[in-house]
Amino acid sequence: MLWNHGGSSDEIFERGYRWTVGIASLASRYLVAVLELLCSIEPALQKIALFAAKTGFASQVAAGALRWIEAAGLESSAFRVYETGLDDFAPLLAAIEADPPDVLLGVGRFADDVRLARLLAESKPPIKAVALVGAAVGEFGSVLGRAADGVFAPSQWELAARHPVDCGPSGREFAAKWASAAHPPLDYPGAQGYAAGLIATRCVEEAASLEQSSLREAAGRLRCITFYGPFGIDPLSGRQIAHSLLVTQWQHGTKKLVWPPALAETQPRYPAPPGRVVERFGP
Repeated sequence: MLWNHGGSSDEIFERGYRWTVGIASLASRYLVAVLELLCSIEPALQKIALFAAKTGFASQVAAGALRWIEAAGLESSAFRVYETGLDDFAPLLAAIEADPPDVLLGVGRFADDVRLARLLAESKPPIKAVALVGAAVGEFGSVLGRAADGVFAPSQWELAARHPVDCGPSGREFAAKWASAAHPPLDYPGAQGYAAGLIATRCVEEAASLEQSSLREAAGRLRCITFYGPFGIDPLSGRQIAHSLLVTQWQHGTKKLVWPPALAETQPRYPAPPGRVVERFGP
């Protein structure tokens, strides 16, 4: 059995592997959550630009976003693919100066997203919102300071999300245990690993066995809610189908949970020019 808490690539679950249990939402859903949020704020939203690194994960995040943009009838005004480790994003931004998008989405390695965010804050292009996958971790704000303000990001888990837990500790109980046992800052990758342990334990209890096929069958049947959120997999592929992405936004130097409304700790600020937060909600 592979209790997969770190690999969200769609491809993992498209190869016929029988012993994989996905904990996280799929890569193709990452930026969809952000797009759903932005379209709920401004239904007239039209032009979306997308920058993606040449990595397997980034390509699948981008593919999912492009499919959603097309299905929603929006305009993919620019789609640029770049080599990860790019030192200067200015040429890519110059390519969209003549026809600025409403929203710029970006997915690359963490350092890529930091460099892009810094340039956006400095150059101040006429963009209403920016969303970067790397902005979901606390280090993003630590590195950029107030230059991170306004940036949206999809997140697999946030402490502020108060899920109605029926399996394992609450989010605050988990965070307290983490703080007493570990020194690294708590972000969603750590939560995913712990959630995988909770799910594996629950499946052992349900199967009353350590036999692999019994555990896999138990995982396929299991539906529960941990502090990490709802759990449920497709019984055949093992891909996660119950868990949903959250959306965060950096506001005044602090990462805030802003989507979905039922879990949000504050309202999203929009428009949100890179490096600034406009003190209002809605267009």
